[in-house]
Amino acid sequence: PYAEGRFDAVVSFGALHHARQPSVFLGEAYRVLSPGGRFCLIDGYGRPTFRAIHKAVRRFGGSFVAAALYWCGSKDCLPRDEIASVVSTSGLPGIEATFDGILTIISGVKKNTIERLADAP
Repeated sequence: PYAEGRFDAVVSFGALHHARQPSVFLGEAYRVLSPGGRFCLIDGYGRPTFRAIHKAVRRFGGSFVAAALYWCGSKDCLPRDEIASVVSTSGLPGIEATFDGILTIISGVKKNTIERLADAP
């Protein structure tokens, strides 16, 4: 494992749905992030229709084959409410989930100790 605070950025694409324990996955990504570091995780959610995937892939210049491959892999994506729950109960300050089309975007900036103390009640 990497040392705590080792990276200025953590980026993940299409990996969350492979994690056996999504909250542990998020916690580990956050742990290795340095204070002030940026976090961005992108994954699918739920099981969108093939039509929705094809429309989204075409928007970025992708092909029918790319849409078909994404749809085949999307069967394992976590439901939207489960992702929202994992993020909201993770206790990771500064990290939030948004849902855009067929994608989940979990992002934020890791606060430093002084910022966290200032936010405390």
